[in-house]
This record gives sequence, structure tokens and C-alpha cells, in this order.
Amino acid sequence: MTLRSRPQQSRPRKCTAPKMGILGAGSMGLLWASQLVHSHPVTLINNKPVPNRQLAFSVQHQDQVTQTRIRSLTATEVEAPVECLLVCTKSYDTARAVQGVLNRLCPTGNILLLQNGLGSQDEVVQLLADSGLDDVHVYALSTTEGANRASDTELIYAGKGSSWLGPYNQPARQHNRADSLARDISRSGLTVIHESEIQRRLWKKLMVNCGINPFTVLLNCPNGHILNTPLFAEHIDSLALELEQISSHAGNAMSARQIKADIIEVATRTRENISSTLQDVRAGKKTEMDYMNGYINRYAMTNGIPAPVNRMLYQEVNKVSQTRTP
Repeated sequence: MTLRSRPQQSRPRKCTAPKMGILGAGSMGLLWASQLVHSHPVTLINNKPVPNRQLAFSVQHQDQVTQTRIRSLTATEVEAPVECLLVCTKSYDTARAVQGVLNRLCPTGNILLLQNGLGSQDEVVQLLADSGLDDVHVYALSTTEGANRASDTELIYAGKGSSWLGPYNQPARQHNRADSLARDISRSGLTVIHESEIQRRLWKKLMVNCGINPFTVLLNCPNGHILNTPLFAEHIDSLALELEQISSHAGNAMSARQIKADIIEVATRTRENISSTLQDVRAGKKTEMDYMNGYINRYAMTNGIPAPVNRMLYQEVNKVSQTRTP
């Protein structure tokens, strides 16, 4: 198959969209930047300075390759205020990364959080409160978009999906801008939907991650390959029951039957995908398990809910991760 290369303008056309900063230049940050630049003035907020303050990379989607340039600044170079901040960092880095740009935020602006799992969102809300930025609107995103890095300058747009955006903190719930934000972002070609029950959607995705990611690490295999293994068969029903109890206690009740069905459906649909947790383990990087099965483990312990299978999976993945991390 021949790949077609289409040049893209390094500077987006003039528009009235809010100034948008993207924090985190990993796979998801670059994917969203490459799409948002079609309709928004976008700035990547990077850890390190890049030549000419322009980050150049290619985006491959099916048989098409697009050459992209995005304005890239360090936090100290960003012009205040950032009216809309999309945070695409790893869960464990989120609060620290946001703290680094607090003095660049518009006091009544928007923060959009795009992280795996749960817990990092609450850390950001607490950070804002402690910093006297109580009027910043915090929204959470849940997405089925897929991307991975072939190299530092090559991004693979693995699967076009949809994203759901909903209010996460009190200011966002009181003055909900989610619908207008979703419509505004969708002008870029991304599919973003206003979700009034974002907590439930985040919990649903968390349940699936808890039922797929640890098994992929322990079995060292793609998502769908876990389904016919003795390890999965032995533990999935008990795990689903534990997740049912915990989700119910948290006010986002899902039945064990539905949780198991969702896990199997996603694992089947993404059969050859490598989970983000397994990618991290293979690369010798820190995983986000503290915000997936680790979050469930802490919730269970805090509220006196037995969850031995989830705890076992969490602990075993951590053992594997520690042996692979430099």
C-alpha cells in the first residue's frame, strides 16, 4: 500500500476560538493537537524547548500521512492567560503538570482532563482549591480515540473514535460549558459529545481497564488474547462481582454481568491492541495502575469492601512492573 503525504499548514487559519494549550506531548496530546490545529490556535506545553518553538511530526491514519507542525513552548514561555487547557499527561503526572502552569491559567478558564482511570481528576480539583483558583472550570473527558508513537516524530492514528465531555467540579456543574465546548472542539473533526453523567462514563471505562489491563501484563499479550486463558477464566467472575459492589457503593452501580460483558466486548473489539499498561511495562516505564486497579483497591480498603481478586491483580502487576523498570 502506498502512503500519500499531504502537507499541512504550520499555522492554523485565523479564528475566534479560545486560546488552547495542550499539556502533555505524548501520543494522545499529539493526536489532539494534530486535529485541533485545523480550527484552533493551539500551543503544546512541553517539558523541553524545541527548535524554533515548532514541534514537527507526521500523523499516519490508514493510508494517509500528514506532516504537522505545532507551536511548542515550555511552561515559562507560555503567554498568560491560557483560556482552555487540555491535559493529556499520564495520570500520575497530572497534578504536578497542572501545578507547573497554574500562574498561566485564566482564573475563570477551563481545564479538560483526559486521563486513564480515576483519582487524578480529584487531585487537580484539590490543587486548584488549595491555590485559590476555585473558579476554574474542570471537565473530564473519556475517549475511544486511539494513537501510538512509532518514533519521536511519527504518530500512528490507530483508531478514530468518540469522546465524551462532562463537568467535574462545582463551578463547571453550576455554569456548565460542556455543550458549547464539545461543539467548539468538534469543529476540528474530532467527535466530542456532551455527557451529563461523566462520572458514570469514567467508572464504566475504569471497570473495563481493571478487567483487561492487568491480565495483559501478567500474560504478556494483546487485549483479546487474554479471553481464552486459564488465568482470565479463573478470576473474571469474582473480579466482576467485586467491581459491582464497589461501583454500587460509589453511586455508579453496574451489574457484574454487564461489567463482564463490557470487558469481553472491548477485549474482543481491540483484540490485537497492546494495553497502555503493558506498553509501559515493556518500555520499563511507570504504569498508571495506581489509578486503575490501585484506585479500586484504595476505595475498597477505605470503605471496608472485600476485593481480594482486584488486590491480587494490582499487586502482581506491580511486581512485574518493578522488575522491568530501570
